[in-house]
Amino acid sequence: MRQVTEPDKIITHNVPDNCPACHGKLAFAYVAETRQVFDLPVLQCEVTEHRVMQAICAGHVRKRRPMLIVYDEGHNLSEQQTELLAELEPDAYLLASATLKLPDSFNKSVIQHIKLWVDEADSEGDAFGTLKAVDEHGKPDIERFITTAVDSVKVVDAQLVKRAIQFDGTTAPMERCLDDLSARLGTLQEEIDARGLGFKPKAIYVCKTNIADDGEKDDHTNQPMTTTRTLTH
Repeated sequence: MRQVTEPDKIITHNVPDNCPACHGKLAFAYVAETRQVFDLPVLQCEVTEHRVMQAICAGHVRKRRPMLIVYDEGHNLSEQQTELLAELEPDAYLLASATLKLPDSFNKSVIQHIKLWVDEADSEGDAFGTLKAVDEHGKPDIERFITTAVDSVKVVDAQLVKRAIQFDGTTAPMERCLDDLSARLGTLQEEIDARGLGFKPKAIYVCKTNIADDGEKDDHTNQPMTTTRTLTH
């Protein structure tokens, strides 16, 4: 390649101060030779982040109703569900479980923030005492603050414990299944009332989300079927 007249960088290799032969001082130096090295630059990816800003006008703030997430069988809460629920920006979570174990993402995004708030509110012992959320020393206790223990006797009295379960499978259309289910539930309730048993049965209908009434998989271009859980009575 031919040398260029204006290189990007110049490195000068200077001569010593004294002659290596007689050790006399070298008074004048000049450019005796030039060599140019052509290097290809290292390829580097440049990442540009675009941030779109938004502003909220104080005079046009819309009020929304508080949103509460009620999740039964809370020990089944998954990492993915935690992310989806967080997108709804709920004001509070109510998780019910006899063996509650929460995902790490829920602990980080929800529990950890509450813990920090409880630590900062350490001086509000009386308020936490009213909520029965203090330890034996009268200090706010995060576990007692976020967890409400319910006596098992009250759970049984509220008929939340399933004493008997009957499973029934069918390939009939959803409308027919629900009609039959409702009719059987009404008959069962009449028998319970006649015997004076004093409890209410519950019926749950569950359908597959990707199977149509004809047994074939859903066409995603049509209206999808959704999991339906109908509690009657």
